[in-house]
Amino acid sequence: METQKLTVRLSQDDLQFLKQFAFDHKLTVTELIRRQLASLRRQSNAEISPLLQPITGILPQNIDLSEARKEYHDYLLDKHQ
Repeated sequence: METQKLTVRLSQDDLQFLKQFAFDHKLTVTELIRRQLASLRRQSNAEISPLLQPITGILPQNIDLSEARKEYHDYLLDKHQ
């Protein structure tokens, strides 16, 4: 595989974090970035499971999670009384 050099501008904090993270995991910064890119490729190529396809889109996009939790909590209290 042919490689090319890339210059990336990062804040000092981000660069220090990246180097320390790579060091802690016994990786080079290049290997860490390569693995992250591979992960992003897998995610973008992933299809929705046929088991989940029928229920995709049932929940509204603007759902209030705290309200949904409260409603579910109330439902469970009623159910188990």
